[in-house]
Amino acid sequence: MLGTQKVETRIIVGDETALRPSYGDVLEGALICEVHDRIVGILDSNDARYEMIKHEAEGRTEAVAELRGTPVSHSGKAILCKLKGGGRTEDYVLAVVAGDRRVDMKALARKFGGTAASFASSDDVIRLTGCVPGAVPPFAPTNPLPLVVDAVFVEENSTIAFNAGRLDRSITMEMRDYLRIFQPQAHEIGMA
Repeated sequence: MLGTQKVETRIIVGDETALRPSYGDVLEGALICEVHDRIVGILDSNDARYEMIKHEAEGRTEAVAELRGTPVSHSGKAILCKLKGGGRTEDYVLAVVAGDRRVDMKALARKFGGTAASFASSDDVIRLTGCVPGAVPPFAPTNPLPLVVDAVFVEENSTIAFNAGRLDRSITMEMRDYLRIFQPQAHEIGMA
């Protein structure tokens, strides 16, 4: 059980400075992530067909898939990755794979001209996406980030399910709407 102490993290989103809930606050449902409203706004303004699912706060892919009643393979697991090499100082990319797969960091680095890729820190995830780890949708609602989705995930699924900026809200939508609205690059970046 998490303690009752409330800790807030100050992040900068675009030109705005905002207080973001700590991971514990989100797990307890004490604060609502405003990124969720941005996500819904993006989907609504682009005439997306989607379903909003309320559930217990959960960020682990397998557990949240069970809560929302969707196959893990339909879960769009969004991983913020840091690219290294190739003259880079600090480049990030949002990689999306099926919930039952992992990001192939070598393939991802090669795709973007780097020599290596790694998971971004939790602080970087919050700073760049406005979401705590586990709540990041398969697109960047607050900052423009390169977006790449595993081509196998796209080919094998007609729907995508994901946490929607909050650990207690998920969205399921048609894959074709996801591709139309967010226009990710599709490459084979997933591995079993």
